[in-house]
Amino acid sequence: MNEENNLNAKKQIYMRKLILAVVGVELIILLIIGVLGIMTQKRAQPKDLDIENWKSEFIRFENGAWYTTPKITPLKDKDYINLVRGPDTPLESGSYRITVNYECTSEQKIFVSDINTNNLFIRSCYARLDPHFTEQSWRINVQRDIEKFRLYFRYSGEGDLKITGVTITNDYSGYGRTWAVLFGLFIAADLCLIFYKQLRANKELVFSLIAIIVLSSLPVFIEGCNRGNDYNFHILRIEGLADALSCGIFPVRVQPLWLEHYGYPVSIYYGDLLLYFPAVLRLIGFDIINSYKAYVVLINTITVLSSYFCFKDMFKHRSAALLTALAYSTASYRLVNIYIRAAVGEYTSMAFFPLIALGIYRIYTNNNRNSVFTNSVILCLGMTGVITSHILSTEMTVVILVLLCLSLVVFTIKPQVLKSLALAAAETAAVCAAFIVPFLDYYKNVQVKINDTVSYRSRIQSWGCGFVEYFAFFSDPHNDFSTHRSADMSFTPGIILMGALFVGIYYVIKNKKDKVNGKILFCSGFGIATLYLASNVFPWNKMAFDSKLGNMIAQVQFPWRYIGITIVFLTVILGLLLKTGFDKKYDKMSFYTKIIVILCIASTALFTGQYLDDQSVRTYYDTADLSLNEVSTGEYLRSGSSRQSATGKFVHKGADKAEITEHKGTTMKLYFECPNKEAHIEIPMFNYKGYVVQDDLSNSYEITDGKENVISFTLPKGFKGNIIVSFKEPASWRVSEIVSLLSIAAIAIYTVMIKRRSKTVNTDVPKGKMIKLRSQ
Repeated sequence: MNEENNLNAKKQIYMRKLILAVVGVELIILLIIGVLGIMTQKRAQPKDLDIENWKSEFIRFENGAWYTTPKITPLKDKDYINLVRGPDTPLESGSYRITVNYECTSEQKIFVSDINTNNLFIRSCYARLDPHFTEQSWRINVQRDIEKFRLYFRYSGEGDLKITGVTITNDYSGYGRTWAVLFGLFIAADLCLIFYKQLRANKELVFSLIAIIVLSSLPVFIEGCNRGNDYNFHILRIEGLADALSCGIFPVRVQPLWLEHYGYPVSIYYGDLLLYFPAVLRLIGFDIINSYKAYVVLINTITVLSSYFCFKDMFKHRSAALLTALAYSTASYRLVNIYIRAAVGEYTSMAFFPLIALGIYRIYTNNNRNSVFTNSVILCLGMTGVITSHILSTEMTVVILVLLCLSLVVFTIKPQVLKSLALAAAETAAVCAAFIVPFLDYYKNVQVKINDTVSYRSRIQSWGCGFVEYFAFFSDPHNDFSTHRSADMSFTPGIILMGALFVGIYYVIKNKKDKVNGKILFCSGFGIATLYLASNVFPWNKMAFDSKLGNMIAQVQFPWRYIGITIVFLTVILGLLLKTGFDKKYDKMSFYTKIIVILCIASTALFTGQYLDDQSVRTYYDTADLSLNEVSTGEYLRSGSSRQSATGKFVHKGADKAEITEHKGTTMKLYFECPNKEAHIEIPMFNYKGYVVQDDLSNSYEITDGKENVISFTLPKGFKGNIIVSFKEPASWRVSEIVSLLSIAAIAIYTVMIKRRSKTVNTDVPKGKMIKLRSQ
């Protein structure tokens, strides 16, 4: 026995040394790549592409620029012409940054081309020349040496266009991408070494989970991306975060990139905690499309793992948990949310619904004193994920949880249940304080469009689903969404989950004395109730117009959003049926299991095929390809403002000299001379709470609303010097951030302490006795 223990100890020491050696080598490799990337980037110098020698059939190069107007270059029955082209030179493989200096009064575009290979080896966007700016810069990736590199300036026939210079610079972002990929691979390899025994013992489970992740991510591997309803909006959120981080702003509150750099407080109203991941990928050097796809895979991974482990804890059966994780992750409505609607907030929230379900399940079924804290933390984690992802999903979740607690009032009023619910609410409020406090501050004190009467309430009921749509399992998910309600898109939980609802009801009727009946009936009731809420039969219009509470609930905009919650209840029904079948060892369980797997794979494959056939592909590479006005319906614009308000006008009445010397992020530096009279200033930034105006001596100036709610202030007579306009978080926001950090640390520490204590208790067994372990 001692020899065996010594051998095991030697193996453990060997593995520790091996892991340390591997990690050491990995760190050296990452350090070398990082240093090389930094050094080469510092040496990079822009190269002038000498636009004087470029070619055009329409205009001439004069006075150091290419210049045209509609009069000089009229377009006859054409949408655009390729006005100027060049430099037609060789270009080695690698990453580059192109910078164009220009002036224009209407938007124009540029595209990069490799003439000899028909652009097969260049990844580049169609760069926009915005009339609000005079410089545009974007990254291109050249995948192999090309012989004839060319830029085309496309002229739309509207407005003036003047091209004054084009430069190209070695970007070396390939080092960053290589570093990031290796870092991910090293982390994966290290985890495999650390958990080698566990992975080997559970290799079938690991393979199954990876297979489910890949299955739910199949459309990611298609070239390009479907331009879903909210795709551009969420892409710009990611770009806004990346831009703000590059300016040294953290945490990001007002994203300065939006609305032609006027700034938009999307991060205050819309939780974006997990969006920092693709934003960091953008900073490292990955293009937009791959950063977004990486985010989709991340959320699919979180969804699969959270659903498996939560349902495993709930049902205490591995096979039942694996099948329910498969059904939940490939549910039709969830796939539509990801790949058709691009509803980032919703599908991110759905990754945390299983945690909420487990927390509630444990609170009502395992409410002993020792489980109060654990149960509350599980519920807190789920609610935190939803709150920091999508505020409308938070509203719907709270509505359902309130109804659930009221329907179980006899159990809810028990002391341990109340303690768990109250503790979970307190923990969630503390952990999410960094988001909740700014959100409530703005919601109460800043008049934006979402504070106005809900515009959707007049038609919300018509957006509901017809009941027959819940059974349209194989309908085309790409139908036009622009006409009226949900019939224009495929909204159904899917054949497996809808089938589980009816099988569950049938099982209860047939097996009247089974203990599981109460849980199945409860979930069936809420499943049907949420389908009713999602329908066009529920009296949404009456509720929205007849009460303030109803009007608030109607802000969900589209009733079919409740299908996301329906899926949770139907998945639990499926899990309960599977667990019962496995426990009772029904003869046909193997057959039923195969049917579930086959239908999930078949429905996902069909969806992927339809996605591939009908997708409206758009591939974004860099910010220069994006419209900075993708504010959807402009919910967070100041009341009385519009996206057209961002005109770039700088008003300085009364100042003899006025100029913007720097504009970086949410900070603008200006210089003024007002010797004879006071000056009234309006700058091209929207006036949101948190902005301050100060001079070089830190004297503050009162901010008022200018035209279209831009920042306006007055300088006294005789003023001469710099003015700095910047966004500064109120003290209450900073306190909320500290509260969130301390709460997370406290919960984590206490959770570890409880686990260690439980391990100590479990291992403290009298000699001569054995602990019998049972695994499913």
